[in-house]
Amino acid sequence: MRAINSDDEYLLSMYDACSAAQTTNVNWDHARRTADKLVERGIIPPELRQEACEALVESDDPARLFRGHATQKMLHAAFDYLGTPPAEAKRTLLAILPSTEYNAFACRGPFGAPIVVYNKVLILIQGFFIRSLLAFAYPDSDVSTKRFSSADHAETILLLAAIAAGSPLVRGKDIRTTALMSGDVPVEAATLSQALESFIVLHELGHIVKGHIDDCGFRAVTLGDTTIEAYSLSRDQEFEADLFAADAIFRKTTKKASLSLTAGLLFRFFDLIERITRSTPTTHPAALARWERIKSRFALEDEEWARALDESFDFFASAIVYEDA
Repeated sequence: MRAINSDDEYLLSMYDACSAAQTTNVNWDHARRTADKLVERGIIPPELRQEACEALVESDDPARLFRGHATQKMLHAAFDYLGTPPAEAKRTLLAILPSTEYNAFACRGPFGAPIVVYNKVLILIQGFFIRSLLAFAYPDSDVSTKRFSSADHAETILLLAAIAAGSPLVRGKDIRTTALMSGDVPVEAATLSQALESFIVLHELGHIVKGHIDDCGFRAVTLGDTTIEAYSLSRDQEFEADLFAADAIFRKTTKKASLSLTAGLLFRFFDLIERITRSTPTTHPAALARWERIKSRFALEDEEWARALDESFDFFASAIVYEDA
């Protein structure tokens, strides 16, 4: 085991502990062609071509993704919502690691730096989930394909929730609509995915800024072949971190819809996971209770997107079939 002399090295030890964290062969030619296409379509300006290329390569290489362009972009996007980030937020180290044991968590490193760890698996699932949701909501748009119906996309969303829940009976290859993941990512899907990431990072920053990580218990989190002690927060602290993130997003956007399309999407998807497993998390409040708390705080009950979101996810939930039913 390597000697740990800083919080950066502490994060590196987490990376080493993840059995899936191995460098892969990356395709620079494909990344360059994709970046060129993004420039040609006007999605990114020419000066960002190289950065986009590096980000695409990074997405296929755990060693680069661990603390590369994506983590810095995620932090900066969250800081943008905060305006002037508190000092503790600016000191935060963010890492992306593969694990099935968490979505994201905050802790303090052994040398005092605040740390946020984000699950790579969640990033992959949320991207596919958002594209599928857009295809379900707008079946005649460019997001969808003519081969798939709204029912196909609804089924995909349930399968993704089952995968996120760790169901051993469901695998990625069981999803018929995987063709949606090929080709260009629609601008709308990319924008929603980034906003969802920002809400999650802001939630974890809320734990840091509010001092929760210095006043809490601990729980075991599995990272590859090892287990570390992560922070176990109270339900009140989880609600407080939710509102910290929601407040930051609403102050920046001044639009109630922005809360439906971040907190609403996240918690209704988590609610599907809880319904599939027929259990509520031991470390957090029930997802639906978290969404209801935000709706009440910001008077979202009659907001158009919140209503549409709840109707859609109620429909998805009604389609869940239990094996012992």
